[in-house]
Amino acid sequence: MKKLMAILVIVGLLSVLFIINCSNRNPASSTTAAGLVEQISLTIPPAFKAPSGLQTVQITAAALDANGAGLPNVPVQFSVSPQMGQIAYSDTLHQTNAAGNITVNYTVYVDTSILLITITAKVLNSEIQDSKLLTITPLTQAIASLTLDPKSSVLWIGQNTTITDTLTATIKDAAGNGISGGGVLFKTAPSGFLRKNC
Repeated sequence: MKKLMAILVIVGLLSVLFIINCSNRNPASSTTAAGLVEQISLTIPPAFKAPSGLQTVQITAAALDANGAGLPNVPVQFSVSPQMGQIAYSDTLHQTNAAGNITVNYTVYVDTSILLITITAKVLNSEIQDSKLLTITPLTQAIASLTLDPKSSVLWIGQNTTITDTLTATIKDAAGNGISGGGVLFKTAPSGFLRKNC
């Protein structure tokens, strides 16, 4: 009987130690990536001119920690004021990628008036946000052509190499005159190969 009681006491002590140890491994106050965000940095296109009709621009927000490093998997919500146009997310999670960035497409209809739209990116369930003013001016000249000229048509590179080349987009009217201030959206196929520095 005494041996049985001693065994039960030892088992009870081991159970208590196991519970304490598990509690230390899983603290209730665990910190998520969103909790480390100190700043949201919003990047929008500079003011540009556009013909009447639907126009799409890319908007990027970066979730940064105290040292300015990007944080992944941070949920970010975009909004516009006044409420016009549509924001399209690239995924259903609305989270930053491995580099701490999230890019959305904003589509809005351009008519005959200058559009002044405030774009806001906000960390979900947080007060951390950034806002920028997007300005689109109606283009009175009709665009007849757009040409794209790379500085180098063929580039030879090795594996895991970053390259830089210059792409020049030229917009002209029916008379062959260049149109200044027109907005151009660059894309690649397959996607993911272009980092813009306009």
